[in-house]
Amino acid sequence: TAIYPFFQAEDGIRDRSPSRGLGDVYKRQEHNCEADLVCAYLFKEGKVKGCISNDMDFLPLGVGVLIRNYNLGDMVDIYNLDTIIEDSGMNYDEFVDFCILCGCDYTCTIPRLGFITAYKSILKYKNIEAIIENLCVREKKYKLPEAFNFISARKLIKDTKVEDYKINNSDFKRNLDNEKVDMEFLLNNTKFSEVQISNRLKVIY
Repeated sequence: TAIYPFFQAEDGIRDRSPSRGLGDVYKRQEHNCEADLVCAYLFKEGKVKGCISNDMDFLPLGVGVLIRNYNLGDMVDIYNLDTIIEDSGMNYDEFVDFCILCGCDYTCTIPRLGFITAYKSILKYKNIEAIIENLCVREKKYKLPEAFNFISARKLIKDTKVEDYKINNSDFKRNLDNEKVDMEFLLNNTKFSEVQISNRLKVIY
């Protein structure tokens, strides 16, 4: 299934300014914000239909369509957030807490509390606060790390607003003026032949 437009996260601005036609989004380096958050914000604003990344944090960030494993061949894995939430029996808030417990980029995890226990605990207790109260404080099954700042991670995942971003090639039109330079870039940085690249570009555009 092809999904366009799509965005690929890229922290920092690359050296060559002309877009290569893939709709990459770049965060401005002077701001303390990950490109992941920018991509998620664009999805929630309805400006893109999906994101390409191998980082599963995109799902709790609210990206409804995540494309992964895109470098492994002609097939990709597509994750649908609504389907995951429905099949898991969790709501979105519970899913975010579950992902934090399993491990995310924004805080540490609780040692020895694995993903199966995390899932069962979320279904039972509904949020991290209740899990800590019951499993860490009352039953003393797990020791809570001082660095486990789940509140900050939760706020970052759910409430971050990103408005200062730069989009290259937002209309997804192929820039024929840079076609030769783009082709050289792809030939030098991928294992595809010129014929393969040309055929794939025809499908995209």
